[in-house]
Amino acid sequence: MNIRLLEPDILFAFLPAEPLAQPELRQLWKHLSRREPLHLIVDLSRVEIITSPSIGTLLLLRKLQSERGVKLLLCGARLATKCILRVVGLESVFDYAEDKHDALRIVRHWQGRDGEPIGDDPQSDPVMSQAWSYQASGTGAIVGNHQ
Repeated sequence: MNIRLLEPDILFAFLPAEPLAQPELRQLWKHLSRREPLHLIVDLSRVEIITSPSIGTLLLLRKLQSERGVKLLLCGARLATKCILRVVGLESVFDYAEDKHDALRIVRHWQGRDGEPIGDDPQSDPVMSQAWSYQASGTGAIVGNHQ
């Protein structure tokens, strides 16, 4: 999983396809439970079919985020993933955004920072330009790649 710190209080995670999604989500949950609260945006665009263990871990992440007073937002969910969540009765449990730009706009709205622009230029894209990244290597650490 690739995780980037978009802003000091917003983390963005690209979830891999199954069967790797659940172990990566579990690692993310462990990591977040040991650090200061951050809003979390999880990109599901690589996930076609989401399994029960992954859904369960997303629920754990949502509970952790809620208890800590921060949000979990899912973005880029494919139709099959949305249908699965609807069938199991969890579609309304999660908050959704179309893509990373929409997700960042929504989180900024929650924070009362509506007017901040999000550029389409890769240099101004907070996901592409942020110096922080995380590769799930079993260490559970965020590593800075200062550019």
